[in-house]
Amino acid sequence: MPRPDWLDQIEWLKPHRLSELNADRQLITHHPGFYAFTETPGPLQVGQVLYIGETGRKGGIRERVGVYLHRNPEKSTTRHSGAIWMHNHRLYEKSDQTLWLRWSLWEGSTSDRQAIETALMQYYQCWYNKRQMGSDSDFQVIDSAD
Repeated sequence: MPRPDWLDQIEWLKPHRLSELNADRQLITHHPGFYAFTETPGPLQVGQVLYIGETGRKGGIRERVGVYLHRNPEKSTTRHSGAIWMHNHRLYEKSDQTLWLRWSLWEGSTSDRQAIETALMQYYQCWYNKRQMGSDSDFQVIDSAD
């Protein structure tokens, strides 16, 4: 699948191990934008992204990903389905030493962020994003020539 042009506008910053972020949450930005969980520190690859999310809330990405980075996932009481999937992945698939989080800063309207988030989920075919995978996207995620 060819890489869509709009994807070049998303600049992902350096990935961090979840164990590193759980030890020092100050490493996580307080700006709005997107975040992605992976099993490798390399570039995002189609079919290799666990979960993508977005936030514009007060406290930015640091505040939003706190629900995913519960220090003891077995004791989390969250009802957020993405966080539950990530907690299970942390407990039964990979450790916090082998899971990575990266983010991309993005200012803009909530509707723009959510539309881009949906397109990112669909393009990367994220494992644990379920709600928006079948949604219509304002962005071309699959080349119609394929």
